[in-house]
Amino acid sequence: MEYINITDRPPMNKEPLVLCLGKFDGLHRGHQYLLNQAQQLLAHDDQLAVWTYKLHASGVDGQDGQELTSLTPLTEKRSLLASYGVQKVYEVQSTGDLAAISLETFVHEQLSVLNVRHLVVGEEFNIGKASTSDIELLKRLCSPIGIGVTVVPLIQSDGRTISSTYIGELIRTGDIGLANELLGRPYTIKGIVAHGNKIGRTLGFPTANMDQIDEYVEPSPGVYRGVTEFYNPVNQRMESWNCLISAGYRPTVGGKTYKVEAYLMDFSGDLYRQTISVAFVDRLRGEVHFPSLDALIVQMHADERQAREAFGMPAARSVR
Repeated sequence: MEYINITDRPPMNKEPLVLCLGKFDGLHRGHQYLLNQAQQLLAHDDQLAVWTYKLHASGVDGQDGQELTSLTPLTEKRSLLASYGVQKVYEVQSTGDLAAISLETFVHEQLSVLNVRHLVVGEEFNIGKASTSDIELLKRLCSPIGIGVTVVPLIQSDGRTISSTYIGELIRTGDIGLANELLGRPYTIKGIVAHGNKIGRTLGFPTANMDQIDEYVEPSPGVYRGVTEFYNPVNQRMESWNCLISAGYRPTVGGKTYKVEAYLMDFSGDLYRQTISVAFVDRLRGEVHFPSLDALIVQMHADERQAREAFGMPAARSVR
């Protein structure tokens, strides 16, 4: 997949494009539906392309000008777009002059040089300094330069529009099941395994302590059932392990900062400095300040039994 960073006018493009417009943070079911509709419009020589934005001034949360958390940080967003068949991505900085561009300028100075055959947008499409959608103006501007426009309706679930903001709220409040349903896949965090204080190992539950995950929306503190994936350099293949995930502040052991740790059931090995992805399947319970480490250990064994049963794994550990 080709990436083009846009800071001014985009470069001339020769290949005919079916171009989708949007932030595409989360790549949730609504975004997937829009991309699917765009794929139906592809002719023989067309490329599927996306015009999207790097989130700085707007996004899942935060105030204007702040660096924001995301359901899909940039590298993951790129990977997901490629998996959905996108061949070219125009990435626009969502700050400065480009953030204040008019729709007329966007069509005449941006789209006109991209060889766009067809444009696909959501029904609430807006761009630049526009605060509301103006689909009819978009169609009027595109028609004279030969660009067709398809407007894709917003997808709803239980009467509420599927959006990255809504999904972020669900993740922060612990409703990971509904968040996953709206995403169309488990919410996943990718990071580097770093050295922790090794308390989990002394309790009989060695965990992979995830670092470099600050860009992600933080799941509500608690214990989750999940799946960890990583590349094993020994056998040179990806491996997948059922796991328990502890997300939160670890009050029983005096934790002060938010951390995500994964206990890979039946796994034995060294994951330090490796990149792993942790998918949240469902939430078992909230975070609790236990009166003692012994009480914590009893609960951790209960969590593992519950997770093993849900995964259909043997009740007893079998390290291999």
